[in-house]
Amino acid sequence: MILAAATAVGSWLAGFPVRQLLVRWNVIDQPNARSSHTQPVARGGGLGIMLVFFGVAAGLLAAGTIPPSRPFLALLTATLIVAVISFGDDLKPQPSWLRFGCHALAAMVLITALGWPVVSVSWDAAAGFALPPWVGHALLFLWLVGY
Repeated sequence: MILAAATAVGSWLAGFPVRQLLVRWNVIDQPNARSSHTQPVARGGGLGIMLVFFGVAAGLLAAGTIPPSRPFLALLTATLIVAVISFGDDLKPQPSWLRFGCHALAAMVLITALGWPVVSVSWDAAAGFALPPWVGHALLFLWLVGY
């Protein structure tokens, strides 16, 4: 909760200088037929969010507020993987297979760190019909990659 609140406030504050930096670097999205905007806008605003997120996480780890548990470190790793490919895509469009591969890797990092949690998929508990655990794992993986 502390991490989320600090990241939200810090990201809002960091957004202004990050936007100026992105404009200076000419990381600009030009509107096209599929755009939701009509004026050119800076791309890569997630950079500010990630800088603040990792800064707050490092501070909490250093202060001992959050222990360096396997799931927390996996969350940081997965977030970094997705952030790097996303910022790379903001700078220059990346192939879909590379983006998908990075998202799949991030999902595997999280699922593995959690020890492949039991995911039960059943249609009718009273009748006892349930799908095998691997179906739940596949659905969890696909949900994380898609998310």
